[in-house]
Amino acid sequence: MRILLLTKAFSDLSQTFVYDRAVALRDRGHEVHVVTQERLMERERPFDKVVVLRKASWPVTLAARIRDDWGQRLKMAWGDAQAVPQSSTDIRYLDDLRAVVARIKPDYIHAEFGRMGVFAGHLATPTLPLVVFMHGFDITAMPRASAWRRRYASLWRKGVTILTPSEFMRQKVIALGAAPDQVVVQQNGIELGTWSYSDPADRFNGKVSFLFVGRLVEKKGPRELIAAFARMRELAPEIDAELTLCGSGKLAGPVREDVERLKLGGVVHLRGAVSSAEVREAMTRAHIMMQHSVETPDGDMEGLPVSLTEAAAIGLPIIATRHSGIPEIVEDGVNGFLVAEHDVEAMAQRMVELARTPQRWSSFGRAGRTRVEELFASDAAIARYERLVEQRVVGPARTES
Repeated sequence: MRILLLTKAFSDLSQTFVYDRAVALRDRGHEVHVVTQERLMERERPFDKVVVLRKASWPVTLAARIRDDWGQRLKMAWGDAQAVPQSSTDIRYLDDLRAVVARIKPDYIHAEFGRMGVFAGHLATPTLPLVVFMHGFDITAMPRASAWRRRYASLWRKGVTILTPSEFMRQKVIALGAAPDQVVVQQNGIELGTWSYSDPADRFNGKVSFLFVGRLVEKKGPRELIAAFARMRELAPEIDAELTLCGSGKLAGPVREDVERLKLGGVVHLRGAVSSAEVREAMTRAHIMMQHSVETPDGDMEGLPVSLTEAAAIGLPIIATRHSGIPEIVEDGVNGFLVAEHDVEAMAQRMVELARTPQRWSSFGRAGRTRVEELFASDAAIARYERLVEQRVVGPARTES
């Protein structure tokens, strides 16, 4: 098939799953054309068919501004509440995107995240179907604005296929008004050969190594994690432990201040942004994976953190919060522990419990690996995606083309 994959950035360090999906589809014989507003990490993440279609940051023409203003008024008057394009720059971008689609002639469009899905919704027709993969923020935070609820409602009416990374997020999309049969869970798969299993108990030398991988932003809960680690040291000062955080973000400064204030400088290591290879190396040295995800005041939530899937594949036991889709990869008491959001005390107690029982790391790790093999293996995930596209989107005849 010829696929147009539409994404805002290709490929952001925190969105490895977008790049992995494009590569996996290409490697299975599909002709994948990526259209993006920003090309990132080109050397580290090469891809042969990429069109950079930038969105202007200034009004294009007076005529476009007038067309935009009156077009929106007419749409609202006639009950079409899809509010994109909203500006002359949106209109210009949509015109440019339409020209790219006409040149590529894809069998269907795959849009990553709801924002790009709304743009693509203007181009979707019965002969040019649309698949929109919604993830987290676009499901839980953006729809708090009535304008985005209206835009999404227009997508639902078009009957597009919506994918989500977890059942939790699927239910959120249905609650926004999508028909249950148009929303499908599609896990972001990982390449099992890249994330090889190793028993964390085999590398234990007396010091327990906790690890966090992710952006230092509010929904990832890095400050709660630092507080839990400090509390663990108070509860069990005899435990020799360290905590490594791999990632950068707007909370990097406050996190650093927390480390200094709590006098954790010698045992908490802030590595900043790291590559996928460095993440793998960090995981193969760690013993326990940590994630204190929380819902932010503006409603932002995780989808299902890919880093937890990778950690489970490698064999790390996981301590995390009952947040969004996390319970779909971490089963409490089977391959890790789950605590309530913001419950620093409970997380600290679980850290103590698991640090004191390294014999449990092996059984937790094996259970996590099995779960990933069953649900998140890349080949199986892409095969499910292909079947879904054939059955629901383009039909078998075009799938074979």
